[in-house]
Amino acid sequence: QVFRTNIATEGWRVLSRGIFPPLVSIAFYQSTLFASYEWSLGFMTSTLGMPRAASETTAGLIAGACAVTAAMPFDSLKVQLQLERGVMAGPVRDAARRAREVVQKRGVFSLYRGISAYLARDVPTNAVYF
Repeated sequence: QVFRTNIATEGWRVLSRGIFPPLVSIAFYQSTLFASYEWSLGFMTSTLGMPRAASETTAGLIAGACAVTAAMPFDSLKVQLQLERGVMAGPVRDAARRAREVVQKRGVFSLYRGISAYLARDVPTNAVYF
């Protein structure tokens, strides 16, 4: 019922509304994760001559740290927008403009607030994953 009503009133575009920013964030995170893993693994095995098992675990640690550091501004901005959306009425139309406002008001490092929790969660996970 809800599904049909939404499509009838707002059209088929309602199904994909808001999907682009999370897709970009996930794609950026995953590409950074796998690229940094492959680079780290190659460096440790061929240049440093580390054993394969130790190289894979260490490369997973490095990849997790790189991916979290690269993607943290996206997640931080997403959380800030979600919190403000509860206070402010209406949707956020321009996330890039909002990102500039956050950086101007709070500074670039405000986008990395809370990174230690993300690192504590993701770095060991990626070491085991790879």
